[in-house]
Amino acid sequence: SLIVSGFGGKSILDLAKLSNNDSFLEALATPIVAIIFLVVGVMTILALVVILIARIVMLWILTVLSPMPWILNILPSTSKYASQWWQEWTKNLITGPVLAFFLWLAFMMIRLVDAQAMLKSSLPVGTEAGPEVFLSSGFGTTGVINYIIAIGLLMGGMMMAQQIGGAGGK
Repeated sequence: SLIVSGFGGKSILDLAKLSNNDSFLEALATPIVAIIFLVVGVMTILALVVILIARIVMLWILTVLSPMPWILNILPSTSKYASQWWQEWTKNLITGPVLAFFLWLAFMMIRLVDAQAMLKSSLPVGTEAGPEVFLSSGFGTTGVINYIIAIGLLMGGMMMAQQIGGAGGK
């Protein structure tokens, strides 16, 4: 539910409910934009899941092969393979916590925006609670900003995990 609301899934579905006053261009563009947003969100989450599954599989393989770096360090000609094993091990160990941090950060941002939207909806009519951009519960400017923040944090987390994992492995 948090993922769906964070990516504006409920609001995107409301976009399809157009009024009779909407122009033909709005009626045509709204579902297209909604589909694009949903595809980008699904692809981002799918990429994150693929990275985490590949990490788990790689850690299993490296764990099974864990005696190898100790054995390979015995001979000087095979020590480079031992260092490759350690680099892969370290990279895959670091990737998970970095991705988890950015996933947590994305969820906290989504919750913050959702909590502020609930606060505004519970206030009496005409009462303002703060900047309109972050408090709207519809898929207007706030929905787009919330979507961009969530996707940006997840994509940035994947890039940072790759960079930090690669640097930690060296």
